[in-house]
Amino acid sequence: MANLQIKALNDDLYNALKRRSQDDQRSLSQEVIKVLQDFLSGPQQDARKSTDEFLAMCGDWVEEKTPHQIIKEIRNARKNKRL
Repeated sequence: MANLQIKALNDDLYNALKRRSQDDQRSLSQEVIKVLQDFLSGPQQDARKSTDEFLAMCGDWVEEKTPHQIIKEIRNARKNKRL
């Protein structure tokens, strides 16, 4: 079996893992292995698919103004509020 050494582990993360291992009555090493196994065996979804699903939920935004016109309107609105 391979060994893995982790350097510069954040104290909060270490303490959370330690508490979790104690709650589950495992050694710290056993708990880290369990966390990794659970994460890696879970459903994997690529970022592009997630982005496409999110955009499909949001719907379309149709705007006849150009980006330049929109930016100009926003800047003008900000200037007018400062007066």
